[in-house]
Amino acid sequence: MQDKTVLICDDDPAILDVLQRLFQPHCKVIAEPDSQQVITWVEKHKPDVLLVDLWMPYLSGDQMIRLLKKNKAAARMRIVAISANPNGERVALGAGADHFFAKPFDVNELFASVKTMMEQKTND
Repeated sequence: MQDKTVLICDDDPAILDVLQRLFQPHCKVIAEPDSQQVITWVEKHKPDVLLVDLWMPYLSGDQMIRLLKKNKAAARMRIVAISANPNGERVALGAGADHFFAKPFDVNELFASVKTMMEQKTND
């Protein structure tokens, strides 16, 4: 997993920090609180997995997912959405996310899911 990259986008600094600390020892991490910057990061670094909060200012997570699904730079990237919204799973999967975790989520389950996605991506 050391050669993999995860891009995390959440406007909550505490969640961004926890997720960054969770993944940092295992892969390259890009932590971005501004949803408007994510598409630029994706095009520049082509991360393996994007972890994105659905409810953010400016560009919501579901809008971002829809835009990325049309972007060739994100064609092989897996997307995991996170949200405290009760409709989050429906919204995330409807937008094209590969997986959804409700906040508060179990960090071990989230890590295991992202790790599996990165390993599957290698074998595609």
